[in-house]
Amino acid sequence: MTVVIAADSPSSDDVQSVLQRHWSFLHAPKHTGNGLLPPPPESHHYLNTEELLAPHVSFFSARDNGSVVAVGAIAEIGECHGEIKSMHTIAERRGEGFGRLMLEHLIDVARQRDYARVSLETGSMSDFAPAHALYRALGFVECEAFDPYEPSIYSTFMTRKVERVR
Repeated sequence: MTVVIAADSPSSDDVQSVLQRHWSFLHAPKHTGNGLLPPPPESHHYLNTEELLAPHVSFFSARDNGSVVAVGAIAEIGECHGEIKSMHTIAERRGEGFGRLMLEHLIDVARQRDYARVSLETGSMSDFAPAHALYRALGFVECEAFDPYEPSIYSTFMTRKVERVR
């Protein structure tokens, strides 16, 4: 595996292909315990391409032998506080560690920026269980909704402290 994680443009064609898959996954019906239900539109908190290009957002791709296998972003949402956004590994490469590498990279970016903490919002349905396990494995714990979010049965909010650079 020759993986390179680097800043990338969310508007490039190969990255757009991964982002389209990410957005399709988020809109697909989810297992809720009561069957499959499509999440309501107000429960979608992903950033579109234009929003991923905003100055307060840093976007990265993970490439294996040149092909995009995962993406992720970090947005500054407050003084010393970053938010993980747009984490996605393509389905056929899940379980190979790309999501973990991306999340470790984003935490390192937060550390370099001297953030005190990093938080995220993700789905609460069982389809997101692998993501929850990854976040917990890297020190994230559930927390209350943070700005600009409202509590929702469709969302799980997580946060972790970032060991600051001395």
